[in-house]
Amino acid sequence: MNQAEMEKRVTILMIYKLCRTGIRERDRLAEFFNRSWFSRRWVIQEACLAREAIVHCGRYSSSLPLLSLAATRIQNTDIASYPIKMMANLQRPVMELSILELLWNFHDAICLEPKDLVAALFGLVSEDNQFRLDYSLHWTELYRQVAVSAFSSNNNDVGLQVLLHLFEFGQVFEQDNASYPSWVPDWRKSRRRLLPYNSRVKGTDTHENYPASPGQSEKAILNFQDNTLQVHWNASTGGPRGRRVIFARTFNSLPHDAGYKPKRVVYILQELFPPLSNSIQDFITLSYLLQTIVLFRKNTEDWRLNNKAFDRYMRMLQEMLSKSSSSSGAETFTYLRTLDFLLQDYCLLELEPFNESGRSFGIGPKAAETGDAMIPLWRLGWQPEAGGSRRMITMLVVRPIKDHSPSGNTSMLEGEGSIPQGRILGPAVCVVSGSPCGDEYDRSFGVGKEPNL
Repeated sequence: MNQAEMEKRVTILMIYKLCRTGIRERDRLAEFFNRSWFSRRWVIQEACLAREAIVHCGRYSSSLPLLSLAATRIQNTDIASYPIKMMANLQRPVMELSILELLWNFHDAICLEPKDLVAALFGLVSEDNQFRLDYSLHWTELYRQVAVSAFSSNNNDVGLQVLLHLFEFGQVFEQDNASYPSWVPDWRKSRRRLLPYNSRVKGTDTHENYPASPGQSEKAILNFQDNTLQVHWNASTGGPRGRRVIFARTFNSLPHDAGYKPKRVVYILQELFPPLSNSIQDFITLSYLLQTIVLFRKNTEDWRLNNKAFDRYMRMLQEMLSKSSSSSGAETFTYLRTLDFLLQDYCLLELEPFNESGRSFGIGPKAAETGDAMIPLWRLGWQPEAGGSRRMITMLVVRPIKDHSPSGNTSMLEGEGSIPQGRILGPAVCVVSGSPCGDEYDRSFGVGKEPNL
């Protein structure tokens, strides 16, 4: 038996036994993939460009394609991790990928220099996706160059991909440079999927196709001109004049004394729903939103708030429900208990309505405030069970710029035909109530105008 045949049989045996082995064997397999080689970014280019790549470990060796095949199978098990995904991605024809997909797939590979996180993958970018990369730039400017190239591609889906990168990698934050745009992803970080912005799969390293076309429908249209990103929203989700945040609460803005803490969720709900008897359907809308997020995050009963003040409030709510003519969806009320956990990290938002058929809510960044703009980006591919006219929407939370100052901030423009300006705070997952009111792209919002935003 020759070496190639032996490698093939060993790898096939590893795949075959993968789902039949005990915990010890799986741990050993995980230890192999957790070696430091799998965390380095420069080796990705070396492995992909090799004519015949062989992986050596001690006195053993195997061809790279066969190990990649094994890693692909492991991705569907409970020991999936970034090193395993990295090895699985080496099997794919990476030379056909864009820099965005390469950064997405190899998000956890490390380099000493921030700009090498892009440069180490740039040699794998396909000819159709090539652009000039200026390595002499500071890493923040190099990252901006990558984002500008994508936004300027005349492909709306590619622009939406950048926003999805922004959500999972986070934003580049230049504390001493207020003119730096708010739409540049921070590719120094590993991806984190904190909310279901586009996918129901929480783990970033489980098997999942690259989101080449984010969203399901009702997508925003992006334009990039004069270093300004303009977002044109769909009127069916954003209304003819857009949405504003009319209610924003997080625990940071509430008293922290011991007597207040057990009642803080009740106080927020009482503030949000003053006429309890007239708010049953709105309670259900909020509960649907919380249910979607909790099921996505796969959280346990530890999330659920248990105290006497909240129990009394829930009994009042159930009593009001018994008098209501419509109770479909009331089984989701139990998810109101998760607000005590969610509001430690997020902000509860209510959106300005544009019709009379119901209220709309969101979970977004803690920095959100009343008056911030909510820009619909895309409709998600699922909706709450028995949700009726309720729809799940991913939105962009934008802080409008209202004041002109010597620092260079552009004033928020008013009047017919003008485009308001602002800075991105982050994404929000929202439940929008009401029937669509149209499908035109009526208005737009500008974010990140250089050199001012």
